Amino acid sequence: EKAVTNTTAVITTGETIFTIAGGPIEILALVARCVTANGAGAQTLQWSANPTDGAAATFSGASADVASVAAGALVVLQGTTLVTAPIVATTGVTLGQQVTNGIVIGAGIITTTYTGGPSTGTWQHHLYYRPLSRGVTVT
Repeated sequence: EKAVTNTTAVITTGETIFTIAGGPIEILALVARCVTANGAGAQTLQWSANPTDGAAATFSGASADVASVAAGALVVLQGTTLVTAPIVATTGVTLGQQVTNGIVIGAGIITTTYTGGPSTGTWQHHLYYRPLSRGVTVT
């Protein structure tokens, strides 16, 4: 099992947050953390995968509104179905969500869909995963 964090940035639709190389991974947890306060306006976050082989597909529903959340707020993938909405924890504390159905993604990219964006605050994504073959990297 491994973990990786992307660079802190505003979120836009179609933004690549992680690149998977060398084979598939199983997502164990995915969290977006608000680093600087987000602005007002209806805004939601959703995640997608675009594998090198195959077609792009979303693997979460759209989150609840993240407008005006303060630094420290979290958006947490639940991973019970490919359309389940992530949890928004405005306090920065929530129960850890185990991805119960093992979301498997092939080599390619993980991207965001951000309505009402780009975000005005900055965010950082944290991915906890299991490589499913030797030599897999996520950056």
